Order: sequence, then C-alpha cells, then structure tokens
Amino acid sequence: MQLDFIKRVFFILMIYTIAFSLLLPFSSPVFGATDQQKLDNIRKEIEKNRNKSTENEKTQSELEKEIEEADKALSDVQEEIDHLQSEIDEVSAKMRIVRGELSNLKDQLIKNQNELNNALRELRRLNKQLGDRAEEYYKNNEMSYIEVLLSAESFLDFLNKADFLARIVNQDTKLLKEIKNVKAEVEASKKDIEQNEVDTQEREAELQTEIDRISSLQNREKNERNSLTGLMNDKKAILAKTGDEQAQIEAKLAAYARDAADLERIINSSPSRGGGTFIGTPSASGFQWPVSGTLTSRFGQRWGRMHEGIDIGVPIGTPVVASKAGVVSISSYYGGYGYLIDIDHGGGVHTRYGHNSRLIAREGQAVSRGQEIAKAGSSGRSTGPHVHFEIRFNGVAYDPLNYLP
Repeated sequence: MQLDFIKRVFFILMIYTIAFSLLLPFSSPVFGATDQQKLDNIRKEIEKNRNKSTENEKTQSELEKEIEEADKALSDVQEEIDHLQSEIDEVSAKMRIVRGELSNLKDQLIKNQNELNNALRELRRLNKQLGDRAEEYYKNNEMSYIEVLLSAESFLDFLNKADFLARIVNQDTKLLKEIKNVKAEVEASKKDIEQNEVDTQEREAELQTEIDRISSLQNREKNERNSLTGLMNDKKAILAKTGDEQAQIEAKLAAYARDAADLERIINSSPSRGGGTFIGTPSASGFQWPVSGTLTSRFGQRWGRMHEGIDIGVPIGTPVVASKAGVVSISSYYGGYGYLIDIDHGGGVHTRYGHNSRLIAREGQAVSRGQEIAKAGSSGRSTGPHVHFEIRFNGVAYDPLNYLP
C-alpha cells in the first residue's frame, strides 16, 4: 500500500512537472520580453530609415537648389543668346543696306562708264570732223585762213569772210571745250564712285567681321546652354532617383510604424501596462484626453532624441478636442508638427495637438474643454495617423500623462 501511494505521488508530480514545462514558454513575462525586443528592433529600423530619410531630404534640397541655380543660369544664357541674336539681326540689317548701296554704286559706275565712253567717242568724232574739214579745206582751196581773208574782193567781203571763219573756229573751239569738260566731269565722277565703292566694300567687310564676332560669342553661349541643360537633366535624374528612394523609405517607415503600433498596443494592453486612452472626466489639473485611442509612444527619449509629448493612435479624421479651455495661439502648418493647434491656457500653460489632417479652430478663437478643434491625420514628420499631444509650461515640455486622468 505504501509503495502504491508513493507511485501515485510520483506520477502526480511527473504530470505537474510536464504541465509546468509545457506552460512555461507561454507565460506573459517571456511574451512581454519578446514583444519589447521586437519593438526595440523596429524602433532601431525606424531610426535608421529616418536618418536615411533626413539625408535624402537634404540631398533633395541641395539638388533642387542646384537645379534652380542651373535653371537661372540657363535663363541668363538664353537671354544673352537672344541679345546677341538681336545684335546679329541689327548688323545684318545694316549689311543689307550697305550691300544695296554697293549694288547701286556698281550700277552708277557702269552708267558713268557708259557716259564717259560716249563722251570719248563724241570727242574723237569731233576731232576727226575738224581734221577732215581742215584737210578738205586745204585740198580744195590750197590756202590758209589768211589767204581766204586776203582774197576778199572788198572790205565788206573781208568782214563777211572774217566773221564766217571766226564763227567756225569759235564753234569748233566751244564744242571741243564742252566735250573736254564732260570728259573731265565723267572721269571725276568715276573716280568718286570708285572711291565710294572701295569705302562701301570696306564697310561691308567691317560689318561681316562684326557678324562673325557676334556669331562666335553666340555659339559659345549656345555651347554653355547645352552644357547647363545636360547638367540640369543629370541632376533631375538624380533627384527623381532620390525621390523614388525617399518613397521607398517612407513606405518602410509606414510599415514599421504600423508594426510598432501593433506591438505597443499589445504591450500597453497587458495588465502591467494599462490599456488605451479615453475621453472622460478631466484630471485634478483640469486636463482631459484630446482623443480616445491607443497610446503608441510615450514622453521621453526616443530614437536618439527627446520626444516632447505622447502619441495617440487614431484613424484619420477622428475629432480632436481641446484638453482644457483657452485661446488658440497657433492654427497653421508648423514644420515637423504638420497642421498644428496650440492653445494658450494662461499662466504660461500651453497644449499642442500635432499632425492633424484639418484645422477647425482659428487663431484668436476661444475654445472650451472638450470642444472640437481639429481632425486627426498624419501631416508633417509622421509615420502614420495619430495625435501628437504636448503640455508645456513656460515653453518647457512636460509628460502629459502626469496631468491627464
């Protein structure tokens, strides 16, 4: 009997031992430690990706600045190219006028040469005519003008013959003189035209040199434009690649944030950590919760820097209410806070509500405790929809959980 009793006791102890060994891996302390470790690892990944995101944002900002500078330089170069083109057009217009003048001078020179040739032919004809007449006179009369005068039969005949001879001589002399004057004028005109032609050709050459000079400058500016365009396109390609990388990082951050929120919900819902937040009776300090949701991040050091408030996870569009009565001092987009509401409660006390999707209360508006002031969202530096809530005294942030019910 005693042996059977001992066997039964031993058997019961074995069953308890086996049961305890099976239940031990599922006890809450082990689970809590594992979840916390996972959460810490996720937070490290979030911090690493946040750093990458910050570097990308810095790179994007620098690239955008460089692209803006290149675009301005490109605009300046294009303006210079257009200005040089205007100069080329202006000089080309002068060139057309000079070439027209040169063409007219050439036509005038041809006309002048024809007039000179005509005058020379007429001069030769008259000289020949005078020579023929003198020769004919000597052949037929075989006597000089003196002999003609001496052959006069009377004094009246002498006078008539003298007058006749004088008329012939005067007429021939006058005609020869006129022909010679015409020849001299035509030759002088030809000389002037030839000089004008030389001057005009020199002007044409000078204008062509000026056009070549300006065209060279314009080509240099066009090469600069092409270089700047290529540089700007390269930077735009890098910016687009950086933008794609940033989108991937933000997608990772959003996924990590969801995972972290789930783990924080599990950790915070355990008996030792308390449950979610809720809007109810205000605390002794007069503050109430701004939304009813899950506490996803606490006040204190987080990811290597101070987290100056608490994060309450809620869906986008959830009504956000004033934690305490006061006057709205900020209602606008405010850097990393995104769309921010700041309420002045007097005495240096302020509350802040960040990352909203829409602002309802306006600056200067008096609000009562529990009055809707915004809609929750994920604007600014945020990895998911939540309300970032702060309580500040004289500008210094304090843990809101010490003042909430």
